[in-house]
Amino acid sequence: MWLIKLPFKILAGVAVFLLSFLITIGRLLGNVSSWLLSLLFAFIVGCAIYCVTQARWRDVGLLAGMALAVFLVIFLVEWVVLTAEQCRDALGNFIHS
Repeated sequence: MWLIKLPFKILAGVAVFLLSFLITIGRLLGNVSSWLLSLLFAFIVGCAIYCVTQARWRDVGLLAGMALAVFLVIFLVEWVVLTAEQCRDALGNFIHS
């Protein structure tokens, strides 16, 4: 039985290596983009506050959409990293079985 599983375990080992690389790059990208996008988010909030004081409601709506898009980008990067970690752990459990 172990002879049948051996090629799949070798492929799983390669996949674990690639997923580990993806996770490392994803974490780095998540940290850097969080810093940069948080500055953009703060600028958007500042512009939205200005537009509220000037009663420019269409601009407030557009800025709220932009802020939501920035938040979703950060959330998407973190979701991809967590999903890759779960796949890597599942393949690791397969290798050790």
